[in-house]
Amino acid sequence: MNDKAIFAAIRAALLDGFARAGLSSVEVARGYQPTSQGRANGSAIYMTKLFDQRFGHVDRKEKYRPETDDFLHTERQQYESTFQMMAIAEENPEDPDGMTASDYANKAAGILQSDIGMAILAKSGLRPLRVTTVRNVPFENDKGQWEFTPSFDLVLTHHTITESVTPAAQTIQGKFA
Repeated sequence: MNDKAIFAAIRAALLDGFARAGLSSVEVARGYQPTSQGRANGSAIYMTKLFDQRFGHVDRKEKYRPETDDFLHTERQQYESTFQMMAIAEENPEDPDGMTASDYANKAAGILQSDIGMAILAKSGLRPLRVTTVRNVPFENDKGQWEFTPSFDLVLTHHTITESVTPAAQTIQGKFA
């Protein structure tokens, strides 16, 4: 499974969850995209891949295919991929019921651990292994105001499958000196 497919599956789960919660205005996008996108105007969740870790040994199998007289060689590797999810939101200090960036991060973590969120990820072959604590780091934005960038890590398990074809060995009969 490649990174773009994983990002798409995570995004689908989050968009579905936010829509079910009546928060369809939350943008969900990759962080550090290959082209400059700028910061979202409203609330957003940004996803960034941190690393992959391979587990176990490579499972190798050979299957003879008589119809083509060759072997299908399959290699399967189990992975744990870690993604960081970061939330942004501009707070309105005059709105006592308004959501903070931390609220959005906690909501995203809950969506990814919910039965529906896990089912959406499972359709793509992904299983959430761990959702870490929501960190809440302050920073001064470009307007000279304090903001928080809450984030958490999402660890997903998945596997990759590589296939190749090996021709069958041929027997030769004859007289050799």
